Amino acid sequence: MSTFFTAAIVIAATIALTWLLIAFNRKNSRNRTTALLRTFNRSGAVRGLSFSSQEVLKDHIIGIDGIQQQLLVFNFTGMAVFTEIVLAEVRECTVARTFETVNYGSAKKPECEQELQSISLHFSFKQNAKGISIPFYNSRVNSIYEKAVLEAKAQHWQLLLSKMLQQPSEVRA
Repeated sequence: MSTFFTAAIVIAATIALTWLLIAFNRKNSRNRTTALLRTFNRSGAVRGLSFSSQEVLKDHIIGIDGIQQQLLVFNFTGMAVFTEIVLAEVRECTVARTFETVNYGSAKKPECEQELQSISLHFSFKQNAKGISIPFYNSRVNSIYEKAVLEAKAQHWQLLLSKMLQQPSEVRA
């Protein structure tokens, strides 16, 4: 009977410890995201931007000011970098997919297949030949199960921004 109680205590302690670690990790993740959003919103306020839509990704935050027709991108991996994109200077916004060839076969019988490496939102500019890409999905960072959701988000942003590129902004008094 005492072995039953000992086993029950060990199982309960293991479950409680696991639950505590998960709760602690979620709280830290929420605090980090809140701090990053606060930094992003402050930077937008300094630039005079008011975001009508925002998206938090694994290593980026993007926000759009529909009235001023500007997009702010915050890359918080390594050094925090803010990139401001004026939509009047953008020629085209597309969803770009990058593939890599992977050999699943053996040395004698190679079987190569194309695998999706990344999905990004690519901006090409009217004046500058160099474009800017905002990664939504990267196979080395994101899970394969996140691919469909992140691709849908990229397509949503591409549709939203393409509509804004086609229509000149109205002057509001």
